[in-house]
Formats: sequence, C-alpha cells, structure tokens
Amino acid sequence: RTFSSTEEALETVLEKWLNRREEFETEALIFFTEREAEHAYLYIEEKLKNLDPDGEYQLSYMNRDSQNFKKGLTVTTFYLAKGLEFDQVFGVFAADAEDGLSKQAKYIAATRALHELHMYDYKKL
Repeated sequence: RTFSSTEEALETVLEKWLNRREEFETEALIFFTEREAEHAYLYIEEKLKNLDPDGEYQLSYMNRDSQNFKKGLTVTTFYLAKGLEFDQVFGVFAADAEDGLSKQAKYIAATRALHELHMYDYKKL
C-alpha cells in the first residue's frame, strides 16, 4: 500500500499495532535510515502519550548503540534488524526507492517477520 506521507503510513502502523499488540510479543517498525526511524519513534511516542498519558506501551528505539531489542514495538533500520526476528514486522520505505540497496533493505525487512508482515510505501515530496 502506498501513502502520501510517512506520517500517514505511521497512522496505519499505529492502528494495526494497537489493535493486535496482545497477539505478538515482538514487533518491528523498519526504515531505510536512522533519521527516518528516529522521526517515526518520536512521532509514535507523542501519539501514544496523547492517547493515554498513563498507558504502558512497550515502544523502543534501536540505534547502533543499543544492546538488544525489547518486547513490544521496536523502531529501527533494516541494517540493525538484520539477523533479528520479530513476530510482526512493519516495513515503511520510500515508494521511488528501487535501487539495489533499497531492494535489499526491503528484502531484509520482509524476512525479519516470523508470523505477520506489513510493507508500506510512502511518496517522497
């Protein structure tokens, strides 16, 4: 599915994750770059605070300094997710990214899913 912005894709990810997070122990939201992943993490964190300020959401951001991933939704990049497995994976990538590295990134994201995979594209402005 293609969205007109990253935020639009994140709204769908958030909705799907919140509706079914009890079914899965580990979920990943995977992006191409750390900048995209960090933006997504902060966006989702803010949305969760607004939904329920006292809510106990298992949300984490994995960058190159992280030691391991936790239960819940982990936001990261394809190159940090390589070699890891998650029950559910959301891959969010630029729609026009069709070069070799972008295809490899999508492949790595797709092969991280043990049970359920959602791949989304967004149009870069």
